[in-house]
Amino acid sequence: MTRSNPPQDGNPGDGNPNETVQWWSTPPAGSTPGAPVTGTEPTVLGGFQAPPPAYPSAPPPPYSQPGYPQQPAYPAQQFGTVPPPPPQYGAMPQYGAPMPHYGAMPPKKSNNGVIIAVVAVVILLIVAGVVGLVALGHKSGSAAIGGSGGKHDGNYVITKANNNACAMVDPTVLQKWAPTAGSPEHTERQPTSYDGGSLNCSARYSGAGKYGSNDATLSAGATFASDYGPPQYNSWHDSDTRTTGSGRSSGALTGIGQQAYYASEQTNYSSFVVLDYTCAALDSNLSAKVELRVHSDPGSLNTTTVANTCTDQLKKIFTTLHK
Repeated sequence: MTRSNPPQDGNPGDGNPNETVQWWSTPPAGSTPGAPVTGTEPTVLGGFQAPPPAYPSAPPPPYSQPGYPQQPAYPAQQFGTVPPPPPQYGAMPQYGAPMPHYGAMPPKKSNNGVIIAVVAVVILLIVAGVVGLVALGHKSGSAAIGGSGGKHDGNYVITKANNNACAMVDPTVLQKWAPTAGSPEHTERQPTSYDGGSLNCSARYSGAGKYGSNDATLSAGATFASDYGPPQYNSWHDSDTRTTGSGRSSGALTGIGQQAYYASEQTNYSSFVVLDYTCAALDSNLSAKVELRVHSDPGSLNTTTVANTCTDQLKKIFTTLHK
């Protein structure tokens, strides 16, 4: 018999009548027709065939850590026994040709020649220095006594001052402005092998004026030429004539040496007047300079007298020191 496919876990005949899947069962022999069939399994027609049962397989082995082979046990070292000696190997074979033998290193080049040359140069320099010192000594001696020498020689010599720089001027001229003389001071720098030396003198007279506070000073200098550098006159000229302003004047002088100049500065105060007058000249190997400084009461100072006194003393220096 055929009926619709029963639903899962249902009875036969509960399926949908329109399904194409049919099932049937064969009644047992001797059963009454139309009687329900029991105790038999229905057979499905037109349905999907169930897949064949899978072949039984061996159950999976229980999970376990992979086994690692154990390290072979080494025999325990027996202390007190001598281990067997290592095997003896034969000598290593020699490959290729033997290494060539190089000759000994050549001897280093001797520096004796260079050392000898350096020593010779040093000796020559020492000898030259000694000779130069001897020559300078002779030259210095000749210059000290006024002999011929270098550039510093000329028409004037320091020996004419007789070791007293104040001998080249006359300090008593200061009596024109002050009555009391002070002690003059002088210095002499002797000539050397390269210059002719220098002379300096200063003098002062005081006690003048209404209150006896006025005074007058004289400073004289003579510098002989040097083998090195310009004459001292150039420096004096630049310094004394550079500044200008109220109460100042400067200019050239004639009739004294090759070059000459003057410079003056007068300052008026309420109770006195100060006049600074300078004159200097250059001739041959001598630069000479005279400075006068006079303090006087207002209205009593004659600037022309001061100027003439300065130039007269300057001329006296050149006359005294001339050969």
